[in-house]
Amino acid sequence: MNDALKKQLNEYFNNVESLLLCDRKNKKVFLTDLKNDVDEFINQEPNADFDCIISAFGTPQEIADSFLKNTDIVQIKKRMNIRKIILCSLLAVVLVYLCFVIASFIDVHTESHGFYEEIILSVFHFPFGGRCV
Repeated sequence: MNDALKKQLNEYFNNVESLLLCDRKNKKVFLTDLKNDVDEFINQEPNADFDCIISAFGTPQEIADSFLKNTDIVQIKKRMNIRKIILCSLLAVVLVYLCFVIASFIDVHTESHGFYEEIILSVFHFPFGGRCV
């Protein structure tokens, strides 16, 4: 197998991987099987070029569609729901953090540019009859 074909196959496998909707474990198993099948095809057909491989196995989109048809939809929905939960949780944390930062800036601003009232008592009365002026 020449270097150009290896490069095309790597790009092909990367495209297939990006189109698959499943967890990493199933994706890895599927891609390993696909790579083994392609290697076996190349060993049986040593003169095969990239177009022959596409004809035999299909485009990355066709492979992903075939995988999706054979995959449990419940598993995909579960994965998507987990992603949504994680994304919403992260978004909530970021919003709480931003509220804290904004409140801190407001507090610092009012303390440094605001005003405060200071009362100075000029006469103190001591309980034992003394007086301080």
